[in-house]
Amino acid sequence: MHQKNPPRSVARLLLLSLVVLGVGACVDGPMTTDGSPHLNTDGTSCPVAADIGLPALSDEEISQVVITVNMGEIQQGELARQQATSPEVRRFAEQMVQDHTAANQELQTLLQTLGITPRESPLSLQLMAGSNQLLTILRSSADAGTFDLAYMDVQVSLHATTLFLMDNVLQPQLRNAELRDFALAARGTAQHHLDTAVLLRKDLSPSP
Repeated sequence: MHQKNPPRSVARLLLLSLVVLGVGACVDGPMTTDGSPHLNTDGTSCPVAADIGLPALSDEEISQVVITVNMGEIQQGELARQQATSPEVRRFAEQMVQDHTAANQELQTLLQTLGITPRESPLSLQLMAGSNQLLTILRSSADAGTFDLAYMDVQVSLHATTLFLMDNVLQPQLRNAELRDFALAARGTAQHHLDTAVLLRKDLSPSP
């Protein structure tokens, strides 16, 4: 049985998750490792970070952004393991918890080796606030019986946004070579998560 469409409050917060940094339209084509550009929904290229007024970030601040993103995914995945009704969605949520927990552990170990201490920034604080709002909406969608669809909508939008941030904001500003290598590997994982989420989202609500 297919779930109902998510309530309007979910749709509004999904939009917030994409436009919170002014990059909401850039969800159709995250930049690939061969240099292919991000694309807007109308086929035009997405702006680079400087064009949308994002601040410069240090390696310490970028590290905290990555930790914050991972923590958000872990919290949402833990909720989905409890609330999802689809076995496929529950398995996806379990994978999100495992992968993002492992990523944070690997990053923390690397940061200790490099002597880098993560530092908050307006970007990481904004991402944390957005993640908390998403958790609130997802809990509401569970009460309304629309959790699976809402969770997968969130996963598609957040992973697309994460890829844009990695390509245009985080990776270009990293100074430490080992952190750049970590970010490149993490980007591949995020792309795989997005591809999987898109397919699963389609299966939940197939086109007529």
